[in-house]
Formats: sequence, C-alpha cells, structure tokens
Amino acid sequence: MSTKEVVDFFHSEELIQKLQDPGSQPPVDLIPVLKYVPEWMGATWKSLVKEARELRWRLFYGLLGELEERNKKGEYNGSCMELINARADEWKLSRKMVA
Repeated sequence: MSTKEVVDFFHSEELIQKLQDPGSQPPVDLIPVLKYVPEWMGATWKSLVKEARELRWRLFYGLLGELEERNKKGEYNGSCMELINARADEWKLSRKMVA
C-alpha cells in the first residue's frame, strides 16, 4: 500500500472524485466560455484536471513499461494485460489504448 504506484493511484482517484463532486466545479460543459478562463482568474479546476491526468497517465505508462520489460526477459504471469499487449497490433490498439 505504500508503493509509489499505489500512492499515485489513490492520489489521482482523490483528485478525480474532487473534480466530479456535484457543485464543486463550475459547469464548463454547460457554459463553454468557462474553458477560456485562465487559472490566474480563478479557474482552479484546470490545474486539478492537469495534475490528475498527468498522474494517471504516468502510472498507466509506467506499469505498461514494467510489463514490457518483464516480457522481454521472458517472464510471464498470464495476466490479461499481457494478452492485450501481445495482440495490440492484431487488434489495432495504440500504445495509449493499451495503457
């Protein structure tokens, strides 16, 4: 529970939950002009979204990289991700989709 990956996962989950709480952020989807408001003018949700996205993708790509390194060494555990990664070309999946 104290590994970097687990800590990053739970931190990103907290950020996403904070962003999704009803009424905690302005309704950017209903008032599109809000997406043009800069952070320094009060658009604090933008930095939260950016942080959550960066944490999540760093975690996903990091885990995928570990899986690929293990597989290069011939170490397999039969996980679903190994199958998805192995058949990504066949299924026309990008690296982002696999992650």
